[in-house]
Parts: sequence; C-alpha cells; structure tokens
Amino acid sequence: MAAIRRGLRRNYSLFLVALILANSGWSPERLCAQSQTEPTSPRVVSSGQEVSPGATVRLTSAAPPAMTPQAGGSGTGLTIIPTFNANIDAATQAAINNAIAFYQNTFTNNITINIEFHNMSTGLGQSVAFVFNVPYATYHAALQGNATSTDDVTALANTPSGSTNPINGNANIGLKSPTGRAIGLNTPEQSFNFPGSPCPTFTGSGCIGLNVTLANSIGNLTATVEHEIDEVLGLGSALNGTTTPATPAVEDLFRWASAGVRSYSANTSTANPCVSTPAAFFSIDGGVTNLNQFNNCNNGGDYGDWITHTPPQVQDAFTNGTGSASLTNTSSEVRALDVIGFSIVSKHRRGQLVTQ
Repeated sequence: MAAIRRGLRRNYSLFLVALILANSGWSPERLCAQSQTEPTSPRVVSSGQEVSPGATVRLTSAAPPAMTPQAGGSGTGLTIIPTFNANIDAATQAAINNAIAFYQNTFTNNITINIEFHNMSTGLGQSVAFVFNVPYATYHAALQGNATSTDDVTALANTPSGSTNPINGNANIGLKSPTGRAIGLNTPEQSFNFPGSPCPTFTGSGCIGLNVTLANSIGNLTATVEHEIDEVLGLGSALNGTTTPATPAVEDLFRWASAGVRSYSANTSTANPCVSTPAAFFSIDGGVTNLNQFNNCNNGGDYGDWITHTPPQVQDAFTNGTGSASLTNTSSEVRALDVIGFSIVSKHRRGQLVTQ
C-alpha cells in the first residue's frame, strides 16, 4: 500500500523560506525542525505527515478509549493547554483532549505548553513551531542535570560533552521551546503573528492543523494528533530535502548508521518506501541497538519521522491506513522524547498511574 504523509510542508515551507529571507535574515535550513542563533530570536518551522495514495479508507472510525489526566500527587507536572479554532468540532476536541491526557500522564516536567488546533483540508496533519539555537555545551549540561531514566543514563553515556556537538562539530544545537523549558533553559513560547501564519492571534509553543475528515476516514485521528504534538514538543531532524544544515536538531544526536557511526546526511533518493542508503536509525546506545528506522530519503516526508510500518506507528512519515496507531510509554517516540529532555513517570500504564 502507498502511504499518506502528514502535512502541507512543501508549499508552506517555500512560503516561509521567502518570509524568513525577506523579513528576518534567517537562513532557510529547514522548515520542518530547526533553529535560530539566539534563544530570544527563534526561527519558525513546519512539519507534517501524509497518507499513501491507495491507503484503505474507512467509512467510520472507532473512538479511542477515554483517559483521565492524573492530578496532584501523581508525579506528573506537564500541562498542555489546547486552544481550539472554531472549526474543530466537539468530537475532535474530545480526541485531542484524550491524546493530551496521555502526555500529561506520562511526563513529569513541570512546564505548561500551549498548542492551537485547527481543521484543514489539505494533507493529513501539520505542525508549526519555533526552534532555538542553543550552545551545545549548555544543552548537554542541562540534559545531564535532568537525567531521570535508565534510557537517559544510556543516552548520556553515548552523547559526549564538550563545546561542540558530536554530530558535525557545530557549537550549537537546535531545539524547540518545550524541549528547552523541560530542562530549565530559556526558550519561551512565542507569538505566531507572522504573515501566512495558520494561527496569527495565538501565542504558545505550536499550532497544529488536522485534516479531520481524512484522518477519521482512515482511522488515524489519534495518531495524527500525537504525531504533531510529538513534533511541537521537540521531535524532528534538521535534514531537509537534499540539504544538510550546519545546525542539527537535538534528535539528530540519536541518529546512527551503524554501531559507533553517526548518520547526519541528506539523501538524494526519492524512494517511498525509503529503502536506499545511507540508512539512519534511532538509537540511544551509540548505534548498537536499532530502536526504529528513520525516513532517510528525499521523498517528501520528514527525515525525523519513521519509515512506513505495517501496522502503522505514530511517527511514520507516511501512514498506509492499515491500522490505528497510538502511543504507549514504551513507544520509540516516547523514548525519543525522554532522551532529548522530557522525564517519564517511572511506573505507568497508558491512562493509569501505578502506585509505587
């Protein structure tokens, strides 16, 4: 089956490149995930997911099981506040709130994240966020000071400190507002009042567009919501098309070609499914263990997303409509958020905290 990619990324990205060059002097590294020199002057970025042509379309989709956010005493400190555009219906709002409950039940970082949600008619899903360039040494020190899980310890053992990042020797690393704030850095939420913004009156961490009709037709609404929230929180690669930007994103620290060999290079292949070399996979132990395969191709999908799986996974760049994905606390997407800066509740089942 062919896949459906989330988003309007190509056309919207071209517009934002022009906007950035005309108004800010920012370099067009990537509008899917990356950075700006000063934490007070972030760059706007966009990413998305699509559906394969020929994917199975369903007439109806089952609603996900309801989850209740855990309140004080649960160990969770994360708060996500949704702002709903008038074109988001009540059923979709309920699905979004249900997805938000998962993150609030899963991560303990004591921060508040504001996200706007709106309906759209093109693509499957799209997120727009701001990314900051932060000195790598600053990021690594903050990450080390907030390590709480076994994965954090393993990841840090394979992510050296120093004045430059181990990916390409640049002094900086790109990260989004929630990632920085999760580990105590000054990466504040921003106003989205820029020309062409999908949410021009909003101030927050990101705004997310959902093709509600299409997502429901393939039983993929929850996965689309979670995919885009993941990217607002911080997932994504700096790689774009055939371009390898000078400033990598934080998730690029965990991009490997083989044990001990990092992978940070754009690919000219337009294959979908992405089967060509150079390969890249997500690993936290220096490339020894492949936890998931990145979509490492110039095929219109994001380099920071996964290849297409059957059944689908939340962060697949292209979803083939063969199942309804959703996150659990052991999903590779959640493990990626953990090692870039978010802290996971130590004992957790989806929708329920287990008494210690």
